[in-house]
Amino acid sequence: MEQSVAQWWSMTSAYLAAPASLLSGDFQLYLLLPVVGLVCLVAGTVLAVRAREKQAIWTLLPAIAAALAPIALEFAFGMLGWVGLGFALLVGLFGIGLWIHVLASDATKRLPVWLVGIFLLSFVAFCDFLAVVAVWGM
Repeated sequence: MEQSVAQWWSMTSAYLAAPASLLSGDFQLYLLLPVVGLVCLVAGTVLAVRAREKQAIWTLLPAIAAALAPIALEFAFGMLGWVGLGFALLVGLFGIGLWIHVLASDATKRLPVWLVGIFLLSFVAFCDFLAVVAVWGM
């Protein structure tokens, strides 16, 4: 359990620290994913509050699922190795994307829900990228 929390904390802190390291001048291409995700989160939240979009509150459920992505990746890799990691990678991205699509299709203003969904997808994709780099040492 301690290792799962450490894995979650390292991936989450790397995601949140990426914009700061990009602003400090350390430009690496993979750091753009968290920057775009956080910008979409702020824009989507502002637009959802401004438009009083009631459907945006339901993005909390996929947000919880996305927040558990590092733990799920570590569990999948521990159980099935790199095959489990690949399966969790695909299922996670596809599942969160489909979930956001269903939520956005019921919303009156779809843009705020999609922007928050892009943030969730970017977090899951960033965690997937870090897990793949850790496994294959790219």
